[in-house]
Amino acid sequence: WHESTISVFWNESLVFDYVHNHPLLFYFFSLAVDRGGLATWAVDCLPL
Repeated sequence: WHESTISVFWNESLVFDYVHNHPLLFYFFSLAVDRGGLATWAVDCLPL
């Protein structure tokens, strides 16, 4: 996580990258990556 970007790497490969324009308050964040590299994510957040 850096400034307004959330980046997740798996084996040095970028699998998830999200840039937001407003601050976010996260209540829940889940990320799963299968063996093929497919990422599934769920988030519950509130823009501030």
